[in-house]
Amino acid sequence: MIVEKQVPVVELRKGMYIARLDRPWTETPFLFQGFQITRAREIEILQDYCQHVFVDFHRTREIDYETAQPDDPDLIAPLPRPVEHYEDACTAEAEMGTAQKAMTRVSETVHQVIDNLRQGKSLNVLNTGQAVEKLVSSMLRNPDAMMLLQQLQNVDEYAYSHSIGTSVLAVAFARHMGFSRRQIKFFAMGALLLDIGKIKVSEELLKRPGRLSEEEFEAVKRHVAYGLELLEGSKGISQVTLDVIAYHHERFDGSGYPHGLKGRHIPVHGRMAGIIDTYDAVTSERPYAEAMSPHEAIRRLYDLGDSDFQKELVEQFIQCIGAYPTGTLVELSTGEVGIVVAQNRVRRLRPTVMVIIGPDKSSLTEPVTLDLMQTPANENGEQIDIAKAHPPGAFDIRPDEYYL
Repeated sequence: MIVEKQVPVVELRKGMYIARLDRPWTETPFLFQGFQITRAREIEILQDYCQHVFVDFHRTREIDYETAQPDDPDLIAPLPRPVEHYEDACTAEAEMGTAQKAMTRVSETVHQVIDNLRQGKSLNVLNTGQAVEKLVSSMLRNPDAMMLLQQLQNVDEYAYSHSIGTSVLAVAFARHMGFSRRQIKFFAMGALLLDIGKIKVSEELLKRPGRLSEEEFEAVKRHVAYGLELLEGSKGISQVTLDVIAYHHERFDGSGYPHGLKGRHIPVHGRMAGIIDTYDAVTSERPYAEAMSPHEAIRRLYDLGDSDFQKELVEQFIQCIGAYPTGTLVELSTGEVGIVVAQNRVRRLRPTVMVIIGPDKSSLTEPVTLDLMQTPANENGEQIDIAKAHPPGAFDIRPDEYYL
């Protein structure tokens, strides 16, 4: 049962569930409609944009504001200060050819790394770093081309595709956070290798559907230690790279593994890696789970803010890849269906969409590219918005057939 009441913004408190605003959500910094207030900053933003809101008291948490304890100091974790500001140097379309070459090089490198480590050989740090450097160079010019390619790639083995996917996301996230080029490269290398220890875990166990026993889960968790062991003695590995491998399964509320670290005690690269690892995993087809749509995955991450993940970092990640990430299949308010092919860095809810299905749900002879910032309304003067996201494979669409 929904019990909504109009509440002046000056009366808002933590725990209240904001169901509606006094203006469209797209006119505010909030990416999703409906959320629980958990921080004072959210109240401040609502007070900046609204006069009143509608609170769903059925979903509001009961909090005793007189006796509520102060925030856990371990959960106060400042974000790193940006040291660089990156602007797009070209369009995604112009970068596509170079991005494809960089993607091919990284894919070949991942296969080589995994095969060599399985044979007991050491990591070729120089070769791996050179492949990652090409990935970084392309994404610093324009991240959308590589983000789209990563969505379109048809990699038949999850271990390989996950390595590539997390590395691409790592570059995009670190670029957005203003890391130096050197730090971006080290972070991306860590993401490329974050699950390398799984080559020493039973493949049958990794692919088994259903819930694992406690003993089986303990065996899977050892992949973190295995990964660090495999890289022991490899010259040229940075601490940032090792932090990504060591801490990507730690959780902000202390519920993660292997050490159960909490909040600020998890290095920031580990906190960031946990977010990208989870996002790429849930948007990928796995032996034991179907892929979520990117939009649905973003919503899940948002809901896990301040429990599994640091809320401020989740918000930055969402700002980085958009509420409708590149490669998402979306339906417009006109009934047309298309693929998000580029982000708008200012208005994340208004990306560029390649329309491939008309309002009657029939395929178009020629796709039409629509920039929702430049074409905000249809011929009748009605604003064109994204109405909803669809899961991968909806309408039997294969995006690679249209774009590659």
